[in-house]
Amino acid sequence: MYLNAALQILKQSMSRKSPLFSLIGRSPSLVSSCKLGTRSQGDDPPNRHSPEGVSSGRSSSSQSDPDDKATEPQRVVPLMEARRFFVDVLTSSSVNDNYAQQMADALLFADYNGIYSHGLSRLGMYVNDLESGAMDGNACPVLLRESPSTGWVDGQNGPGVVIGNFCMQLAIQKAKEEGVGLVSAKRSNNVHRFQSFRGEQLVYHAGQEGESIVVSAHDYELRDPGLHSRLVPWSLCLTNTSPLTAPPGSREAALGTNPIGFGAPAKNCDGVSVDISTSAGSLGQIEQHVLTKRPLPENWAQDLEGSPTTDPQVALKAMCLMPFGGPESSYKGYALATMVEALCSILADSMYGPYVRQRRDGPGESNLGQCFVAINPELFAPGFKDRLSNLLESLRDLEPAELAARTSVEPLKLIIKPNEEPKLTQ
Repeated sequence: MYLNAALQILKQSMSRKSPLFSLIGRSPSLVSSCKLGTRSQGDDPPNRHSPEGVSSGRSSSSQSDPDDKATEPQRVVPLMEARRFFVDVLTSSSVNDNYAQQMADALLFADYNGIYSHGLSRLGMYVNDLESGAMDGNACPVLLRESPSTGWVDGQNGPGVVIGNFCMQLAIQKAKEEGVGLVSAKRSNNVHRFQSFRGEQLVYHAGQEGESIVVSAHDYELRDPGLHSRLVPWSLCLTNTSPLTAPPGSREAALGTNPIGFGAPAKNCDGVSVDISTSAGSLGQIEQHVLTKRPLPENWAQDLEGSPTTDPQVALKAMCLMPFGGPESSYKGYALATMVEALCSILADSMYGPYVRQRRDGPGESNLGQCFVAINPELFAPGFKDRLSNLLESLRDLEPAELAARTSVEPLKLIIKPNEEPKLTQ
């Protein structure tokens, strides 16, 4: 039942100008307090997939699409209800409950923070991989070899999110004792967004009157100081992907988008959070441009002839992205993508470069390679949080450029103040 419901909702979202869950758990009155459709316990039966003591709140808020009055009004979906839905869809595809919750949290983190290219839009991909046998929803990662500071893991074709959590926790354990822990994994799948492994996931917290409160892990640290010791101190996460990026001068994709993730906490819930692809854009972002009928930025993608295109339909058909750096400096993105490939697939003995399965080739094991590094800054120079906080504040205090000097595309807000709601647009 839930699988059919998921497919229906995904079909509806494909025909709309904006993502279906683009307002998951958010409305102007709720964002500031992070209370999502709050209600007292007892009004609804407890959600069996929610953390103990957390009820599934509901909200009736909605907002119309300002770009197209003829479209169906956007719905504000309570976050816990969306989580329940995601989990039920995944368990209906033979994923065990624990794995389904980990995967659902990764999807929700993306949608809740406005990264719609990596949220609900990826649920159908997971279902297809599970139903076709391209991914095993119950496989357990196996540690093949280890030293005091390193580990080599066989993900056994399980969910990438689950494998990533396993590897990152192993790296953390090693970093606590050795200062640095590095774990590489083979036979993995899409890891989704790296924040899931860096302690930046959403925390479901029961409020004083039993209401559902959702905050970031850094905010939750203020409520539970002991939580910080259980989070990743500093972390670096890398993965290769299906070949979607063409080296400079080539008309053929040979490397993945090969993203890089990095996280480092500073004082007062501040910190650095990086999650970028080595390509100029991502396949998910191009899909979003197809849905919203917006042209792509220049130098994001190539057509079938190898020429740059801003038509998202053409780009989606060609599936040939360009490295970041622009026409004069794309070698930078290309070099980083190659570095990620070496640290992930070559180190772990997974498929690499042009030999990784492409989705349009049909079902089959992806066998992605990944690398997870945890760093314990307590074993290095003292005062690291003070220095990092000072750096971030110095960057925020820089004098802004004149509007006339800005590009035509409004840049993302890269430096977000502590406890400030991120407002990212794509």
